[in-house]
Amino acid sequence: MRPGNWAPALASFGVCAYIAGSALPLPWDAPLLILALLGGLALILDYRDLPNSNPVLFALVFVFVTARLLSTALSENIGRSVRLGTAFPPGVLLFVLIAGHFRGVTAIRVLYVTFASIGLGLSSGVLWTAWRTGRLSPFGLVADLGSPIIVVPNDLTLLSVIAPLSLSLVHGAPGRAVRTIAALSLVLSVGAIALARSRVALLTLILSVSLATAFIRMRLAIVAGVLLFTVALLGETLLGFPLTAKFLSGDEGRIGLWAAAWAKFLEAPWLGHGPHTFVYTEPGDVIVTWAHNLYLEVLMEQGLVGLLTLAALLGFGLAAAWNTQHAVLGEARYLCSAAFAALIAFCFAAVIESSFSRQWVVITFFALLGTIARLTWAEPI
Repeated sequence: MRPGNWAPALASFGVCAYIAGSALPLPWDAPLLILALLGGLALILDYRDLPNSNPVLFALVFVFVTARLLSTALSENIGRSVRLGTAFPPGVLLFVLIAGHFRGVTAIRVLYVTFASIGLGLSSGVLWTAWRTGRLSPFGLVADLGSPIIVVPNDLTLLSVIAPLSLSLVHGAPGRAVRTIAALSLVLSVGAIALARSRVALLTLILSVSLATAFIRMRLAIVAGVLLFTVALLGETLLGFPLTAKFLSGDEGRIGLWAAAWAKFLEAPWLGHGPHTFVYTEPGDVIVTWAHNLYLEVLMEQGLVGLLTLAALLGFGLAAAWNTQHAVLGEARYLCSAAFAALIAFCFAAVIESSFSRQWVVITFFALLGTIARLTWAEPI
């Protein structure tokens, strides 16, 4: 067997082990070591076949990462920018391995099963903790969960972003075990998000599930969307409109954070102040270190250059996925539609919460773009 033939298996195992391991409270960073070792071997054994995916997305990722490195080099606090940016190199490696070394529909399906398993594990952990302890405090549930990628209740938005991947497995994957894992992941994710009372996660879930369902069966999507929206509206009403208040509460709400990020952007409009340099003190001396808006965060920290490269990357990724889902058939179509819906959900969550300071945001960002880059390449998978 030619050495390069081992590369796809090494890449797939390394990627899935890193993504799954990132959700576990391991005493040392074994997932990163596995990714670096197996990913490095895959690159060495199969370097001649790169890029084996959409070359435009490859180029745009390179431009975006280069712009971020430049902003880091010029950061007003380079130590903080480097220290809090350690999730980015593994993220870029995820993209390269998925986009350049995955072979066939099976590899993408295994990746989706990995995400579905993470969703099942995290949501089961939240529900089990609530049942075992009787505590319903969202922050208490997250703290007892102990997952390094779930720090605050809104981090459960991860479950909403990956929900379309599970839905595609339920509809199109062979094997009852895979479909069962994906279905349980979806159902339990709804329960976990409800217990954590994360309105951002719930709104993102409504969008992602409705879109993913629409690509499978439009009438079912309308029913699912109306049902989930009704539940969200009812919950918001019964709780006294906390989500609305969060946006309209002046200096203590999202608007205050966004205004602060915009003001800082105006001080350094081209290359920004450097990644992870946003710090805002709310009334009551509460320090917030992310803008709760990924686009404003990038604009303030990386300037117009960073935001334009991010917009080009996301825009082309969405366009490529939209075009491809109409051009392929069978399971490949469901997988591509799921990645498209998940990326839209990611873009939506980025408006009101997400930050590259969160490891799950970096992982899903590069994993979804890598999947789309692979699925949208002219060579059949």
